[in-house]
This record gives sequence, C-alpha cells and structure tokens, in this order.
Amino acid sequence: MKITELMTPDVVTAELPGTREDVIEILQKGEISSIPVTKDGRYRGLISREELLRDANEDQLAMLMREVPTVAEDATVEDCARLMLEEDERRVPVVENGGVVGIVTLTDIVEYLAGLGDDRDIGELIDGRVLTVWEETPVRVTVETLTLADDSAACVLNVSCDMVGIITETDCIRVSDVDTSSEELGEAVANQDDEWMWEGIKATSTQLVPVSKVTFPEEPVSKYMADEVVTVVRSTDVSDAAKSMTEHDVQHLPVKRGDDLVGILRDTDLLKAVL
Repeated sequence: MKITELMTPDVVTAELPGTREDVIEILQKGEISSIPVTKDGRYRGLISREELLRDANEDQLAMLMREVPTVAEDATVEDCARLMLEEDERRVPVVENGGVVGIVTLTDIVEYLAGLGDDRDIGELIDGRVLTVWEETPVRVTVETLTLADDSAACVLNVSCDMVGIITETDCIRVSDVDTSSEELGEAVANQDDEWMWEGIKATSTQLVPVSKVTFPEEPVSKYMADEVVTVVRSTDVSDAAKSMTEHDVQHLPVKRGDDLVGILRDTDLLKAVL
C-alpha cells in the first residue's frame, strides 16, 4: 500500500520565525500531535508535544523543532514503518519538491494493522518494561519522570501497588499552562559600587526580555489520569490489539496476567509487526 492512502493531507504548518505560543494552543487541544515547520513554504523540521515537554523554557520555534526525516509520495507503508522504527519517530512528513503535502503518524499505521487480520501474539512484541508512578505523585514530577525515562506513559499505582489508571504525555500537555513574563538581562556597565568603575560612568538602563515557561499542576496524577484502562494479555492477536487502540483512542495497552501487571504494549511496538 502506498503511504498516500494513509497520510493526512492539508497539514497545519507553522512558519519560521515563530514562537512557542504559535503552536501550543493547537497541540493542547489534542486533535493533532505535531506540526511541520516551514520557511517560505519549504519543509524545515517538526515540532511535537514531546519538544514542548522536554524543553519547557525555550520559546523560539527554530530551537524547539527537530530535523525529522521525510518520505516521498511513492513510499510504501512498510518504508514508512521501517523509517519510524529506525529513527524512533512517531510521525513522518510526506514531502514533494520541498513542500509538505501530508503527514503519516503512528496512529495511521496502527489503524492499518487493525484491518490486516494479523493473528500473531503480541507477547513477542513487548519487552516487559513498565514505568509506574504513585497516584499521589504531582503532575510536575510525573513529567520529569516521563522525560528521564524517555517514555510516553506511566501506569498509576495506589498504595497497594494495584494499577488504578494510566497517565500519558498527552494528558500532561493538556493540563499545562504557559506563563509569559519578563527577565532582566542586567545592566551593560558597572554599578556605582564596583571598584573598577570609571568616575562618572553609571548604568542607565536595564534590558528586559519576554520569557515563556510551561508549568504543570502540583495536583496529583490521580486527578488527570485515565482511570478506565483497557488491558490485554500476552496472547492477544496483533490486529485485535491494534483495534483496541483505535477504538479506544489510546497509544498504550497495559499487559496483565491475572491481576499482575507484566508489561505494556506501546503503539511503537506494533511497527515491528508491519515489518
């Protein structure tokens, strides 16, 4: 199948030069997860929710965006899945003649898998890693945990170590807030009390620069987590798992054996099934 059958055309883009505020309101709504960045109509990079989380003090789009590899319109689904897996990317812009003509996301690949009838077990796709946080952990600390673990979701446990929910990067972005203030760069010449100051020279002004910072609530993750969690077992079929992700609009499926949490199936794991 050609990638043009899966891609989303008419992509929303951000133009250089630009700032964080140009994209954060769009990403906060949760309808899209990334925005290609262009200059004079030509593709330059991509900015996603992950960049906003991991570089919360940067304001300029040129510094926030990443150079994400692209595919052409004649690429296949397998070509795109291989590129996503090798480059650890969740979305790939489709570029022709320097311009963005579409974008393919991991969600598109999962929907494709849901219709394939792949009856292999998901057990061979998961690695057993499960990131967890306590239900009383503040959202701000949870964001730091996700960042340090380089993961996109954490299972939420209560004091008895039972899973009571799941929290994702998307959930954290939705409840984030942009605080715009000013910071002093300082005075360009010495203060009057500095020993080296020439007589008669005094500082005449202080320069202020606008600064935007992303802040997160101090409330516990239990307030913002998804508490109705869809789970699977290791013997679940690949296509059935993909259908569950698509139908419930989730990117992570905790894997259980009885009452025990034994792993988590990430949508990125399903890329291996395509190949």
